Parts: sequence; structure tokens; C-alpha cells
Amino acid sequence: MKDKIFLDTNLWIYLYAKNPLEKSQQVAEIIKNNYSFLLVSTQVLGELFHFLTRKKSHLKLMQPRLYQI
Repeated sequence: MKDKIFLDTNLWIYLYAKNPLEKSQQVAEIIKNNYSFLLVSTQVLGELFHFLTRKKSHLKLMQPRLYQI
């Protein structure tokens, strides 16, 4: 039996921001290969929500993506 995998807030932020791209791809691969074994705490969800909804909090991480548009 496979152990459960806990992803902390920073990993979800890497996945969302795609900056640096290598980290985003690594997190995406972990999720893809271990979907049924992932655990997410309510604290992590709260921290991610706070990060994604704060003004200017993620603009620095998103900057490379904005330049591509």
C-alpha cells in the first residue's frame, strides 16, 4: 500500500504560478502520478486562497507569464 502524500502551500503556488517552470512541472508530475494518494489540509487551502486573492501577492510570480501574452 502506498503512503499518503501531503503537498504544502508552496507547492500549490509553484503549480499555479509556473515560475520557475521546472518546479511547476515537478509538482504537476507528482499530482498526475499520485492523484489518489494526495492530502490537502484546510490550513493549506486557506493559505492558498489568501495568496491567490491578495492584491499584488502573486504578480511577481506571474510576471513571466504576463510578458508572454
